[in-house]
Amino acid sequence: MYIKKASTIIADKLEDNSLILSDESTEDIHTLNATASLIFTLCDGCHIDEIFQNFKLNIDLNTLEISESQLNDDFNNIINSMIIKNILLLESEV
Repeated sequence: MYIKKASTIIADKLEDNSLILSDESTEDIHTLNATASLIFTLCDGCHIDEIFQNFKLNIDLNTLEISESQLNDDFNNIINSMIIKNILLLESEV
C-alpha cells in the first residue's frame, strides 16, 4: 500500500511545526498538529511500511512514554483519518 498527498492540497507550515492544509478542490481547511504534520510530510508515494519506519526515526519513544505498538496504532489512525478526508491518497502501486 503506497500513500501520497492529494495534489489539490496546499500546506502552510506554522512556527510550531503544525500545518494548515487547504484543499483547492473543496475549499476545506484542515489543521494538523506537529505529529500529524510529520506523517503528512513523509507521505510522498512511498510504501506505508517505509513511511512508518521514517516516522519512527523522527520520534523519541522515551520522551513520548509510548510503546512502539501504541505508536503504530496512532500512526495508522492518523493515516486513515487523512485518507478519509482526502488529504492523502492510497495507491496499490506508484
